[in-house]
Amino acid sequence: EMQEMVKRDRNHPSIVIWSYCNEYECLQVSNKTGLAFRAAAKALDPYRPTAANGDTDGLDVQGKSHSGSGAFESFHTQFPEMPLVLSECCSCTTQRLDRGETTTCMRDQNAPGLLPYVAGSLGVWTLFDYYGESHAWPSVTSSFGNFDLAGFPKPHAYWYVLNWLVMIDEKDPGRPRVEKSSLVRVLDLPELVVSEVAVLSSGKNTSVFINDRFVGSQTSNRTGEPLIFPVGSGECAFPHNISGIQCHGLRRQAAPTSAKACAASCCEDRACLMWQFNTTAMENGCFTGNVDMEKCSKKRPDWVGGGRDSVPTPNITNITAVSFTEGQILVGRHSVLKAGPATAVKLSLDVPSAATGTGERLVLDGHDAALVRATIVDASGLVVFNTSYNVTFSVTSGPARLIGVGNGDNFCHQNAKSDHVPSYGGLARGIFQVTMDCMSNNRDTIISVDVDQGPAHVISEGGECSVAAGVVVQASSAGLQSDTLHIPISLARTDLPLSVARSSFDLQSYTYLDAFSG
Repeated sequence: EMQEMVKRDRNHPSIVIWSYCNEYECLQVSNKTGLAFRAAAKALDPYRPTAANGDTDGLDVQGKSHSGSGAFESFHTQFPEMPLVLSECCSCTTQRLDRGETTTCMRDQNAPGLLPYVAGSLGVWTLFDYYGESHAWPSVTSSFGNFDLAGFPKPHAYWYVLNWLVMIDEKDPGRPRVEKSSLVRVLDLPELVVSEVAVLSSGKNTSVFINDRFVGSQTSNRTGEPLIFPVGSGECAFPHNISGIQCHGLRRQAAPTSAKACAASCCEDRACLMWQFNTTAMENGCFTGNVDMEKCSKKRPDWVGGGRDSVPTPNITNITAVSFTEGQILVGRHSVLKAGPATAVKLSLDVPSAATGTGERLVLDGHDAALVRATIVDASGLVVFNTSYNVTFSVTSGPARLIGVGNGDNFCHQNAKSDHVPSYGGLARGIFQVTMDCMSNNRDTIISVDVDQGPAHVISEGGECSVAAGVVVQASSAGLQSDTLHIPISLARTDLPLSVARSSFDLQSYTYLDAFSG
């Protein structure tokens, strides 16, 4: 098999290294087997180096999978002349709503690629979520993807845009040849914020406003880490009077110099349920935190304070991040807004679309498919994240059929071949495939040979194929205004998926991530 692979692909200039085992398979090969793989590759291609995604023998380049910097440092100490590469990394988990552990995992897993003797990172596990490796029922998919199972981006995607593109110096030979870009992205949704807001920014100075109230400003440390802004409690009250006594175990706060400032300090700390201030000039001080009232028995008439039973959930309607360069030139801004009650389903086309670099038309080849997005919106067109609605997809007219649905929720058990699916994070996906083949070669022969042609109707080579009307699809949900979407279709071979993939693509026109809301 190794010889067959090398013989088949050795004339492709995109091949730079031959690799002959992955993770567990590498543990099974002995020194003899590893050397045999190397001999098979070198016999047909003596010029390209050999590598593996794991430890084995007969390698020119040592690859390591999901290994931290320490493993690379140790190996380099023992074999300083051996080239190293992070051949696979990450398996960091996140979801669009349950954001989970994101940046710490990605930073640590990608860190070996920054070592001066490591030739970067070859691959991230993984681009998309997939069925399996869910780790625990009732989850049915993995959570490793930069995009979920429905093709919607998760926070991972923006971290990689920032760290693998935006923050890479334009003179770096490994940087894609695209114009300098910027990124400002609020990662949190207003409805789900508890105590802090995370922002990814390529600017030098970034400020966050919540409900048009200035929260704070931070300077980027150029490591690609998110900036974390505490939300605070906003307006709050302390209905319990704990004046005239002293509570032991509270933390002393140096900054507040008055009872009012001390209460405000506790108000802004979502972990704080109690505050006390000593009014004695010699012992002036603010103390905050949460202790049992049994520790508040000592009589101290010079102490004032207040307590609350819980911290109210912040009513956030608008989170806005604004970023500037060191010279105060605007880098960008990004806002997420809290929606009102849902009123409608709105449809949009993700594939084919110029925004995703996938062309602009479906082709009648009997196979091409469209990815349609259904968004639950309020009267202002804002995405309604926090309520799920059952969305039904259908074809209104044109040569197409619904072949699948999804929403990206790793806990969703809906049949993917159904015509309906609950929205997740305000979104649902419908996949539509053309049902007419007007482009395959030798169609007359296909018609005569294939008695059962399947779902795609093959049109004879002299038959008529009209594309003027296109395809029209619909999405509906009980109690909401439905929507229809027109999908253009084509007979041009330049619109075939592989032709589109082969054509030059300007990354500046890839606006899918920047414009995404969900």
